[in-house]
Amino acid sequence: MDSSLFRRIMSKTRISATSVRYIKLGAGGKFEQAALSDGRLYLGYHEVPHEDCIARDWESISRLYRNEGHKAFVASNHTRQVKEFYEEPDTCLWISFIDGSLWWTFAHPEVSMCIEDNWRDLPSEARSPSRFRSCLDQWNNTSVNGEPLVMRKLPGYVTKVVSGFRGTICQIEHSDAVIRVINGEVDPRVEEAVEARESLISSLEKVIDRLYWKDFETLIDLIFQRSGWPRVSRVGGSQKLVEFELENPVTGERSFAQVKAQTDQKTLDEYVERFSRDVGYKQMFFVCHTAKGKLGADSPDVFVWTGPKVAEMAVKTGLTDWVLEKVQ
Repeated sequence: MDSSLFRRIMSKTRISATSVRYIKLGAGGKFEQAALSDGRLYLGYHEVPHEDCIARDWESISRLYRNEGHKAFVASNHTRQVKEFYEEPDTCLWISFIDGSLWWTFAHPEVSMCIEDNWRDLPSEARSPSRFRSCLDQWNNTSVNGEPLVMRKLPGYVTKVVSGFRGTICQIEHSDAVIRVINGEVDPRVEEAVEARESLISSLEKVIDRLYWKDFETLIDLIFQRSGWPRVSRVGGSQKLVEFELENPVTGERSFAQVKAQTDQKTLDEYVERFSRDVGYKQMFFVCHTAKGKLGADSPDVFVWTGPKVAEMAVKTGLTDWVLEKVQ
């Protein structure tokens, strides 16, 4: 590896690229694992003469496909993909989607042949790659900050190439977004929206603090319902532990919520102790309107909600307008 090349395009905090290309590593991904382990970009296109590519005789390549009976636009598309494999510089960012993750790398510009002598006698699915470019460093499936680049967490306009492209190499439409994702950066528009949402949650917390006690209790009930936790029954009264029971509709497990107007850590500890002795419930939600000091519980089955969390859940479940109507 030429580390000086890699340092030119990657610092400790971010990468930069002059272009971005998606590459499918073999039909059905058959070259993927070899590419990852070998640190290479692999290409098929066995029929394309290496000498013509080195000479940049792309018309000869296009003519090859036309002579085989391909239409002009098909021949042009094949030629373009081979040309980009040979001509994209070491500052081109190459990406692929493998096993549910986005993988990325930069590659040396030199193309080397690894074609099998008897490739014509082999069925296409049994052929190894015909040529490769070595990576400057290696294939990576994490951002520069070490965060996994899992496809399900990436923007759809970044991953859509997987389902929409049937060739081998193509330009990425939103290349700036790909670079931003790899650098662990947030879209400025998203950042602005997140700030606005946080401001809304902060403002709504102050409004929730003015809710009448019964309305606050109803709010918590609605939050659970909209979160997929319907209230099975209301207990309250003589039952000191449980305000109302909840049921997980998938597993059938029972949990409960205890709602308090004001409380402190001592009261919470008492409820946690009672919960630990009650085998009838899987989880406990302790919800407080106004906390006297910081509240917390060590048990992973005890969830403590104070003002900020209640406001966040109200926004998340679409109850902002409901809260505002109750207070105004």
